[in-house]
Amino acid sequence: MSIEQLDLLLCDTYQMDAWFPLGWKWKKELEKSSYSVWAIDELKRYIVGRLYPKKSGSVEDFITFVGDFRRMMNQFSKINPDNNFMFSVATDISTDVLDLLHAMK
Repeated sequence: MSIEQLDLLLCDTYQMDAWFPLGWKWKKELEKSSYSVWAIDELKRYIVGRLYPKKSGSVEDFITFVGDFRRMMNQFSKINPDNNFMFSVATDISTDVLDLLHAMK
């Protein structure tokens, strides 16, 4: 799978359908949607860095990288209670991406 294919998959599955609610009543949902988009961007950046200088890898490579990212986000979520929600969302998103990648095997 190439970086471009991963980008299309993640964009189509997670970013295009992100719901950004309006109004103060939906603050938590807006925060979660924003962190979800951030998490996908960070995940892509992490994978590109791990693959460099290659532009593609096997599905197993991507599973390994996403698993590493998930562990890292899980550790970060336990450091500071003031920003743990952001990293908890990233952990959840990466778990969903792992499920998707396992289904592609």
